[in-house]
Amino acid sequence: MRTLIDLQPGDPAFGLALDEALLAMSDERSTVRLWRNKLSVIIGRSQHLHDEVDWDRCKETGIPVYRRCSGGGTVLHYPGNLNITLIVNGLWREKTVDEVDAACGCAVANAVASLGITCRRVRNALLDSEGSRKLSGSAQAVRGERRLYHATLLLAAPPVPMSSVLRAMHPGYAPSGLPSQPRNVVSMDELLAAQGTVPPQLRSSLETEPVLGRLVRELVTGFRALLEPERNIKATTTAAPSPALDASVRLGTITPEERTWARHLEQSKYSTAAWTHRH
Repeated sequence: MRTLIDLQPGDPAFGLALDEALLAMSDERSTVRLWRNKLSVIIGRSQHLHDEVDWDRCKETGIPVYRRCSGGGTVLHYPGNLNITLIVNGLWREKTVDEVDAACGCAVANAVASLGITCRRVRNALLDSEGSRKLSGSAQAVRGERRLYHATLLLAAPPVPMSSVLRAMHPGYAPSGLPSQPRNVVSMDELLAAQGTVPPQLRSSLETEPVLGRLVRELVTGFRALLEPERNIKATTTAAPSPALDASVRLGTITPEERTWARHLEQSKYSTAAWTHRH
């Protein structure tokens, strides 16, 4: 399994383009990518932009809007939101969307639970223990025998209220296309601070070590166990010294061909009004 980790908040157009480039070109049987975007609104492939986004408000506040290649609803990306991308090539031919959601969602839930946070998985979302607030959601894209699973995981509270730009959180929301699934949200930071059972050394911001490193390590370990069950990999319970993980994890790189194609998609597709406003 190739592991790509880049936790520096990057340009959303390139980040989304790289997902599609990896889906189209990767020769690896599986790739796990953990990454973050700068502040932006990301709409699902088949959604109607003006049903989902307060376009005037986004322009006024300088928040860019982009469309991704996977389905699902509209989300707010920002540095406190961790993007999780899993791409499998020929491994899950017979699996349904719900089966992939269940398998990958459990891996994410287990990583969150390893920090002492009680959560529950409901279809393609991860909720707090009461089931009222959302801290993770997912979407998928399929290209032949290749499948992309994408999830967001809220590490810290958003810098702007989601309701200020996402129409799904407004009364009377009635989209003409694929709807988003609005819920109140909560970050892992907030849950860590609220739960007295969390060890004091972990009751701190996920922007600090060792918490972020541990979360990244648990996510990678969980996906490796899912994709390589014959290795009998066990999740670690010790804090990682850094997001670089340890020597047992092969930190991969993007190939020159993948990067070139991603740059092409960034310029010809993801940065264009034709793609963003296609619906």
